[in-house]
Amino acid sequence: MISIALCASFSTSFQYPGTYDFPARNSVITITIPDSWNVEPDGKVLYAQPDDKSINVSLLEIGAKENIKKQISSLENQLSKTLSDVKFVKSEKMEINNLQFTFLKGHGSKEGFFGVDKVAISFALFSTNNENYFVLLSLVAVEASENYRSDLKAIVNSIRLKN
Repeated sequence: MISIALCASFSTSFQYPGTYDFPARNSVITITIPDSWNVEPDGKVLYAQPDDKSINVSLLEIGAKENIKKQISSLENQLSKTLSDVKFVKSEKMEINNLQFTFLKGHGSKEGFFGVDKVAISFALFSTNNENYFVLLSLVAVEASENYRSDLKAIVNSIRLKN
């Protein structure tokens, strides 16, 4: 599942910005993507990016708690295949909308990604009930990170339990 998200992170056919129930089947959370962004929900993964494609955001369902280590290892492996020099350098925990998030931040490089080599990597691991886990993965061209900081913050802050 992780490899699909990373491959699609660099695709270009997106549509339908707005608020989404996720996952599409048996949805438990909602997420809002800025109206100016392009979105491609496929049921199990939601992909989003602005028109300039300088940022790629993917929301994935990991599943049960026992899958976390395996999925994070798979994610790191896929990132290493997509990007070079991947390093995670910072982690922090915080509560947003009554959900506990663990953020891992790092960097890597990819030739031709928005015309720059440096890519900021962030993934936010969170659970709705300590049984069902999700990851919000962001790949951001470092040169564009300041321009989209408020959009990325709004996306994270929009994640909440579905009523």
